[in-house]
Amino acid sequence: MTSGPTRPDGPPQAHLEVHNLGETLGFLMRAFRAEVQGQPPLAGTARGPMAIQIGHTLVTLREAATRLAALRKTPVVWVVDVDGAFQRALDEGATAAVLPRDQSSGGRTASFIDPQGNRWRIVSQKTRLTDAEVERRLAEQRKNRL
Repeated sequence: MTSGPTRPDGPPQAHLEVHNLGETLGFLMRAFRAEVQGQPPLAGTARGPMAIQIGHTLVTLREAATRLAALRKTPVVWVVDVDGAFQRALDEGATAAVLPRDQSSGGRTASFIDPQGNRWRIVSQKTRLTDAEVERRLAEQRKNRL
């Protein structure tokens, strides 16, 4: 077991169509400390696409054509601190879907639904494990379930 990075190799990206882009962007800036990449749109004109940086993940947002289209995806966002990001999201009005928890792969995950109804999954890699260690942990979990 070796200490590893808090994100995967390569730049992780997520693409999402959302309902009410302006409100979603405000939530992401407060909860994740997201940073708009490039020139931000003028107030009241935000339809997308627009790129924002959340932790280690570049997220492209666009206003969805319909409410149904906005609820089809769950983006995965790599962050340094899952617990901190999760708590900030709750503080900004999100609803917990899955509480933060460690994974057998050495990562930590959580998910929530933001105030606009978009579902998000946040992850970090706490420890980089060998394939053998992951297999051992999975076998232990299966054994404990029986």
